[in-house]
Amino acid sequence: MLYETRFWISLGVTCSVEVAVLAVLVKGVFRKELIGVGILASFLTLPYLWFALKPYFDARYYLFIGEGVVFLVEGLLYLWLLRLKWWKAFLASVVANLVSFGAGYLLVTFI
Repeated sequence: MLYETRFWISLGVTCSVEVAVLAVLVKGVFRKELIGVGILASFLTLPYLWFALKPYFDARYYLFIGEGVVFLVEGLLYLWLLRLKWWKAFLASVVANLVSFGAGYLLVTFI
């Protein structure tokens, strides 16, 4: 499968999983706003992780640096755009990213 095809599949899985996690964790936020911010966060961070970062970092550090930056950027987006408390924004970011990473790992492993 082409790398770019895997990217588009990953983006779909990431958006679906992370928006679902946000919907469960973040109560009281207008639903359309939450869906839009969740999709925006994935569209802003996943291309960075797959295309911009990969050529510049050794594979041993790629996961930690990449996911660390994604966690921070998405946490800040949730903080600013969803107006969450800082701890809830970063908790939502870490949980959403762990679940989507796990889903992606399982998808790649079993397909």
